Amino acid sequence: MTNAFSRRQFLLGGLVLAGTGAVAACTCDPGPAASAPGPSLRPTPAPTALGEPTVRRTLTARPLSLDIGGH
Repeated sequence: MTNAFSRRQFLLGGLVLAGTGAVAACTCDPGPAASAPGPSLRPTPAPTALGEPTVRRTLTARPLSLDIGGH
């Protein structure tokens, strides 16, 4: 008695496995990392080298049209 898979069954099994992984990666639950920062998780400024000035810039979001060369 042999339990050989056909090529079609093998490919279908691979597609099901890949689809399951893709669905698992796209869950809506952000987990504990996306929760509000606690007292120990506040952002700290990155240290700068001595003698380098700190530069502050204001970023403004705006619409942009970008040609990526196709569909």
